[in-house]
Amino acid sequence: MHNPKRLVAQGYDIIADRYTMWTQRVRAEERARYTQLLHETLPTHATVLELGCGAGLPTTRTLAQRFRVIGVDISAQQLARAKRHVPTPTSSKRT
Repeated sequence: MHNPKRLVAQGYDIIADRYTMWTQRVRAEERARYTQLLHETLPTHATVLELGCGAGLPTTRTLAQRFRVIGVDISAQQLARAKRHVPTPTSSKRT
């Protein structure tokens, strides 16, 4: 029997580059509002848990400039990209 979680992870690993490019173009205003809200309400150096961080662009990178970010994603490929894209030390975890 197939493991659905593993199937999803493999799918995101396969499309990692295309998915990263696509996410840069969609819902940008929504992400910007979400990020701004966190900047306005959380104290500097707060810990932020970002579920589904993907490749870390742009939200994780922006948040890491002010907060400690723990990025979680099902895709090992996306987490590897997030580690490269986010210049400050963050934690990451594959679910």
